[in-house]
Amino acid sequence: MYSELARHLSERAEMGMRKYGTHLSFYNRRNPYIDAYQETLDLIMYLRQVIEETDVRYFVEVDYHVVQEPKPRPQPDRRRHVLTHVLSDLLLDDIGIHYIEHPFVSLYVDAIRMAEKFRLTIEGQKL
Repeated sequence: MYSELARHLSERAEMGMRKYGTHLSFYNRRNPYIDAYQETLDLIMYLRQVIEETDVRYFVEVDYHVVQEPKPRPQPDRRRHVLTHVLSDLLLDDIGIHYIEHPFVSLYVDAIRMAEKFRLTIEGQKL
């Protein structure tokens, strides 16, 4: 069922081996919460970019498989940074992007909540 995902994970691991000379291992003296937090922050930015750059009308889903690729929306202002949108979303009450009907909004909101849990853990606060 997840054979393609497994293949991609293996390819990423091999890329990491070439780049860093080692695979990710347990007890490697790095803080996995900080690593996961930083990667989740990147995920938030990428997901917000996906939401902004694709028009949901072009998503046709059948059993969770996209059968037609999303087409990009016209770009009104390319100088506007993705971070501007993310910060704006965070300032609205309870992540105000819920109103946007897009298949990736729930992932975006989940990533924001995940990042906050990592942040709280790193700060040593009770979850």
